[in-house]
Amino acid sequence: RLSALVNSIKDEVWFADTQKRFTLANASALQEFGLAGSNGTIEVEKLATDVEVFRPDGSPRPVGEAPPLRALAGEVVRNQEEIIRTPATGELRYREVSAAPVTDAAGNIIGSVSVVRDITARKQAEQVLRDSERRERERASDLATMLDAVPIPVIVVHGSDARHMTGNRATDELLRIPRSAEVSLSAPP
Repeated sequence: RLSALVNSIKDEVWFADTQKRFTLANASALQEFGLAGSNGTIEVEKLATDVEVFRPDGSPRPVGEAPPLRALAGEVVRNQEEIIRTPATGELRYREVSAAPVTDAAGNIIGSVSVVRDITARKQAEQVLRDSERRERERASDLATMLDAVPIPVIVVHGSDARHMTGNRATDELLRIPRSAEVSLSAPP
């Protein structure tokens, strides 16, 4: 039952014993690392050495920072992001790892459990959004530059309540108001 339960989980699930060996890995974990036909145990440090793993900033992650090893030392790791080069495909994948020590009834560490979720699609969507926002800022900057080149006052009213305006350099010189200001465009009482 335990095997069926663990193998039904789409995230990777790994259990490491105190000898720093993975003694249980679900089908998702084994497939991700091209170990589907693997029998027996997998050395945690060897796997961590053989796989290219990077911190979120792109720098190589030292083997000693591997979440299963940190959990074996008593640390709880929550949602740590990492980037790996998947051995099966060579593709870079973004992952989020949580790991915790497993203790016996007396509180002694008998292993660690790690759960790894692939977050590549989320990271790609975030990058698309950042690129879109950057392009929007560039377009706004380009529009402001073009409007400043026009020698006559130009005012652009915007915002859902139409209370914001942006003026070009000629407007600023004529009206002596900041280029971006909140003004009341309604008729006075």
